[in-house]
Amino acid sequence: MTKTCRNCPTAIEKGSYCKPCDAERSRINYEKNREKRIETMRAWRAANPDKAYQATKNWKVNNPDKVRVHDSNKRVRREFLIADQVLPPDTLEILKEKFGETCLSPGCDRVDVTMDHVVPLVLGGRHHIDNLQLLCISHNSSKGGRNSNDYRNLGS
Repeated sequence: MTKTCRNCPTAIEKGSYCKPCDAERSRINYEKNREKRIETMRAWRAANPDKAYQATKNWKVNNPDKVRVHDSNKRVRREFLIADQVLPPDTLEILKEKFGETCLSPGCDRVDVTMDHVVPLVLGGRHHIDNLQLLCISHNSSKGGRNSNDYRNLGS
């Protein structure tokens, strides 16, 4: 048997709860108590350093693409102090949809791709999705910050 949520027109099973409304309540509660939650988490991490370390390690193993983007953003913030040039967490997936799953360097079909800045940051390139292409680790490392080879239009 179903009923209608009292806050929105969502139909829900009797004895259940409305997931959209529950998510909204959770978001509001989080924002309202954000500082307290952050302080509680800091205290827990300080009291449980081994568990905190293991949890972080497990998250990194399970989210390699997010770690890669996070590390890239962190490096840019640290080295260039450019606050408006932070990439979204799903940047690698966006680039893979746009360019395919393989390295864009001509003749290479490796799938262990990384994000490469077409115009390197050290040469004034922006840390922005419009300045990124997918290269395998080998081609990205050999390119380094010396040149700005743009392979994005070769595959199309």
